[in-house]
Amino acid sequence: MKHLVLLLGFLLSAMVLAASADTITTTFSVMARIPSRECTVTATDLNFGTYYPNGSAPARSWNSIGVLCDNQEVVSIYPNHDSSGVYASNNRYMMSNGKGDLLAYDLYTDHTYTQPWNINNPEVLSLVPYQTFLAKVYGQIPAGEFEPPGNYSDKVTVFVTF
Repeated sequence: MKHLVLLLGFLLSAMVLAASADTITTTFSVMARIPSRECTVTATDLNFGTYYPNGSAPARSWNSIGVLCDNQEVVSIYPNHDSSGVYASNNRYMMSNGKGDLLAYDLYTDHTYTQPWNINNPEVLSLVPYQTFLAKVYGQIPAGEFEPPGNYSDKVTVFVTF
C-alpha cells in the first residue's frame, strides 16, 4: 500500500508540474533580397571626318552603343533631341564652332539608312545577363549641304529604358 500511495503522489506531482510549466519563446526573421536591376550604357563617337558638300553621295558613318545588364532585360534605346534644340526625328543638326551655322544629318538603326532612329523608333533589344550587346547607329549627312567651312559638332544623349 505504501507503494501505491507513493505512486499516486508521484503522479499527482507530475500533473501539477505539467500544469504549471513555464513557456519560453524566441523569434527568427524571414528574409529575401531582390537585387536592383542595373544596366550600363557606353557609346563611341560618330565621326564623319571631312565632309565635301560638292560630292554626289551622302557622307556616312556609324558608331556603337554598348548595353550591359545584370538581368535578362528587354531594353529600348533612343536619342534625345540634338544640341541645336531640334527634336530627335529626322534632320538633326551639328552646329559650327561658335558661328551658328547648321549642318544637317540623320541617325538610323539600319545600314540601309531607311529606319530613322528616334524616340518613336527606338532600338529594342533582348539582352542576356552580363553580356554586352552592341547596337550600331548609322549616321548620314545628305549630299549638297553647302555650309561655310568650319568644325561642326553635336551631342546626343542616349536613353535606355528597361
